[in-house]
Amino acid sequence: MKKYVIYIGLVVIMLCGGAMVVSAHDVQYASITSSLTLNGASADFVTVAPELISAGDESTPESEKNEIMSGVFSENFQIAQNGSLCPVTITSIALSEEKLETTFQGRITCSETIDVNNVRISSTLFSDIFPTYDHFVTITSGKNVWQLAFNAERQIYPDTVALVQHSSPLGHFMTVVWEFLWMGMKHIFTGYDHILFLLAAILLMRSPRSILILVTSFTIAHTITLLLAAFGKINISPSIVEPLIALSILYMTLRNMHFLWFKKEHEHVAERWITTFGFGLIHGLGFAGSLTETNIPQEFFVSSLISFNVGIELGQIIILLVVVPLLMDLDKHRRRNVIFIIASTAIAVVSLFWLVQRLIA
Repeated sequence: MKKYVIYIGLVVIMLCGGAMVVSAHDVQYASITSSLTLNGASADFVTVAPELISAGDESTPESEKNEIMSGVFSENFQIAQNGSLCPVTITSIALSEEKLETTFQGRITCSETIDVNNVRISSTLFSDIFPTYDHFVTITSGKNVWQLAFNAERQIYPDTVALVQHSSPLGHFMTVVWEFLWMGMKHIFTGYDHILFLLAAILLMRSPRSILILVTSFTIAHTITLLLAAFGKINISPSIVEPLIALSILYMTLRNMHFLWFKKEHEHVAERWITTFGFGLIHGLGFAGSLTETNIPQEFFVSSLISFNVGIELGQIIILLVVVPLLMDLDKHRRRNVIFIIASTAIAVVSLFWLVQRLIA
């Protein structure tokens, strides 16, 4: 019994501690993209950020805004040649309220012909706005295409960032697929609300087959709304979706506690999969909200979308491979109901905290 108490204690500490510092989608993630076209000693670039970013207000002249953002780029997106920084000039800023993104166009000017193998590039661009981000930089010179991937941990090429050359369109395609696959996995690993909902959904299931049915219903449901939202068929505000996600966890947890306290038996999967499916539709909108914060390459839109969803499923599988054996073991314990009630109480406290937080945000 002692080892189970330790397990549950650790779960309670992690969940309650995590709830106090994070809310599943409050940590804003950004996929920033920059395309640089080399032309001798200069490089024309286009940078897209998934947020409305500007300098000054409506009365500020465009030239002044460009000058301010030139300073921002000069400090946070740097190319150094022979130890000297190449000046950055922003020539235009375009805000799209429909897409919630900002496009910057500009030029980087060096003293000598730019050679990607003989420069130092660093990026902390918009790290003050996005606590979690990836900055994908594509560099084109004639028929040659390279890519650099910066983030909060890897900010300098060639010190911590690897240069990847795309020798063919297929190579570029595979890089994009991998990026969004990994993005989906990262989202589920850091999406604590989705993880807790899955745990609450499968907690009282007796067999791997029942768990598979529930997870499949959840997967099908969130895939449907993710695709519909990505293609612009539905659009529901995060201010509605996020509280509903928290409510779904609380409801499922209270339902578990009802069975544990009064019926002291497993709920049949046929009585649960419809509920899991319905809430899965809501969670899919949460996944879609995170995806819209990224910049999906239009030429790889469908493949990126599929890769993101596959990444989510792979993340779910990894989590289940860890959790399910423990649940199956606990299910056979003579104090199984007490253990599950403790776990359910911890999840309920966290979900209630999220619900209140998101309602008053």
